[in-house]
Amino acid sequence: MGELDKIEEAEYFYERMRECQKNTKELKYNLSAFITSSRSVLQYILERSRNNPNIKVWYDAKVCKSPILKFFRDKRNINIHVKTLNSSIQNEIGIHLPIPSIPAVSIKLEVFDKDGNIIEQRTEKSDETKREPEQAKIIHKYWFDDWSGSEDAITLCEMYLGKLKNIVMEGQNKGLLV
Repeated sequence: MGELDKIEEAEYFYERMRECQKNTKELKYNLSAFITSSRSVLQYILERSRNNPNIKVWYDAKVCKSPILKFFRDKRNINIHVKTLNSSIQNEIGIHLPIPSIPAVSIKLEVFDKDGNIIEQRTEKSDETKREPEQAKIIHKYWFDDWSGSEDAITLCEMYLGKLKNIVMEGQNKGLLV
């Protein structure tokens, strides 16, 4: 079944994206390959629907209502026919600074009723925190500049891949994709 082969191919490029986030150029190449291979999953199903109206009805119901499927379809079409992804993916670089060890802390908790009388009082003490020293890390996040949600590009690709897997599994379970 070609859909499963394309899902495996998309998974391969998804893993490469996760591994190469420090290199924007490599990430964009793998993202392009991911978008193309993952889009083929639905194109294969659509091709099957030409000979089976039941597949077409099911396909339309699954695919037409999904913003994420539409987004990646459009991304693939633009990437293949109009321009590369370079202009639509943004790299955000952050720095993770480690917090040094914190000595023991004592917190006093007081709960008051509506008249200002203390109805509960307690003190919580923490043990002294000892941590191994951490190194500062540079964190790379990539965003599609035209995605309306809050997900970064890697998370969005993971969601898309999951959706494709679910569609194929459902099609198999319904006996439409065998």
